[in-house]
Amino acid sequence: MRVIIFFLPALFIITSASATDSDSTKTPVRISGMLSLNTNGVAAVPAFALGKPALMLNLSVRKGRFSYDPTIAYGLNLKPWIFDNWFHYRLVDKPNFELRTGCNVSMFSE
Repeated sequence: MRVIIFFLPALFIITSASATDSDSTKTPVRISGMLSLNTNGVAAVPAFALGKPALMLNLSVRKGRFSYDPTIAYGLNLKPWIFDNWFHYRLVDKPNFELRTGCNVSMFSE
């Protein structure tokens, strides 16, 4: 009985120690994306709308509070249309609320 009482806490400590990450100070990089086919080439500024179908790729690369969120769009003839680059910093990052600030560098072609 004493052997079981000794080994049970030891087993629990070994199991919980092996479940933790080896370096918990590193922040993981999160990468996500979405590919869509738009039927009318809508742009953030209506004057830059393509007016024809467009293939759009939205990406997001996030590490900690910083993120890079580009949008790349091509016409169906594979001519470049929009390169929309956002650099964001999350001022408030809560599960139910997020406040970001950012810088936008965009390029449109006709």
